[in-house]
Amino acid sequence: MFALTRHSTSAKTTSRKSELQRVWRIQGYDSSTLIFEERFPVSQMSTAQVIELLRALASRHLTSSEIVGAYARRGTRIANDLVQVHKDRQDEKRRMVFMCGSNPYYVATPEDK
Repeated sequence: MFALTRHSTSAKTTSRKSELQRVWRIQGYDSSTLIFEERFPVSQMSTAQVIELLRALASRHLTSSEIVGAYARRGTRIANDLVQVHKDRQDEKRRMVFMCGSNPYYVATPEDK
């Protein structure tokens, strides 16, 4: 029984260490020029929070009317998809990539430190 408990604790510690070693890399590009970069541990923000962060960063470059349209109900006259977040899986690295905006645009990827 003692060995099992000790093993379980070790597994938890290992997963925490691996989580602490992973970081979100957020990058912003204007065409192919890097205009923004930030890295922080994945434990600091959930995926949902990172998606909202991308939307906020991309909306900085929009007019007030474009922002209103981005939050309008889909299919309405004023609606647009200027801050819609797209997900893409990079199969070779087995990770998700999140993108938002057109130009400039922002990309979030979880990666190892």
